[in-house]
Amino acid sequence: MIQNLGQLKNAHARFMREAERAVNDVAEAAANIGAQVAKSGLQSHVRTGRMLRSVRGSVAKLGKGRIVKLTNNVKYAPFFEFGTVPHPIVARRAAFLRFRGRDGDIVFRKRVFHPGNKAFLVFAAAHERSSLFAGNALRLRMETVARTF
Repeated sequence: MIQNLGQLKNAHARFMREAERAVNDVAEAAANIGAQVAKSGLQSHVRTGRMLRSVRGSVAKLGKGRIVKLTNNVKYAPFFEFGTVPHPIVARRAAFLRFRGRDGDIVFRKRVFHPGNKAFLVFAAAHERSSLFAGNALRLRMETVARTF
């Protein structure tokens, strides 16, 4: 039981340290969970593994708050995440585009029409999952911290 102002001041300082530690721990755990969820969502779409290897979860300080960041620095990550609309592909650096057709033969075309890609929203799902985790974990952790006072 707190009986004087000095004890209250000390208890408040201890509470603030424990709360800060709780926020930091939960934010780090949320970043790790978000990165794991993003990697598991990308698992079924792996060709080279480059995008999978470049998934990062980190925590950034913002004033007195924290931001959990999930990043992927490969150039084509936004196209995978958000998809693309149908669009033409035109030969620019050479006279023709060269690729293998459906039957395996080499095909030359000046222009092809790409049908677009669907959005996979892997990072959106990872963000949602890490946010839910952070909210629940922080509530439980703060309840535990509050019980000690």
